[in-house]
Amino acid sequence: MGKEKLLPISLLCLAVALVISSVIISRGITDSAKVISENLWQARSVNNASPTIVANKDTMSSFETAEYLYTNQELLIQDIENKKLDIPYVKINGNYVFSKNAINKWLETKHTAGGN
Repeated sequence: MGKEKLLPISLLCLAVALVISSVIISRGITDSAKVISENLWQARSVNNASPTIVANKDTMSSFETAEYLYTNQELLIQDIENKKLDIPYVKINGNYVFSKNAINKWLETKHTAGGN
């Protein structure tokens, strides 16, 4: 076989190897993203309502956080939006998500500092 026939075969083999490796990498990325997403939070709809955050044991929705802090959800969200409360949170798709560990640390700093 001459050199002129080996070049197209080599290029074809290289192209096939690139396609196969990109498929393997994309599947790995997709699988990793699914695992991360499932571990952080899951969105569920109840009676076509807006998604509610149902997270791992450390994260809580605004409703769960309000219950945890012995207040109501509307007051909690209102105080956050009016910047009256410096509670740690993350907002995902319009929903407030709270870390129970971060809330506990925040409560400890408020308690030791004598803050509100």
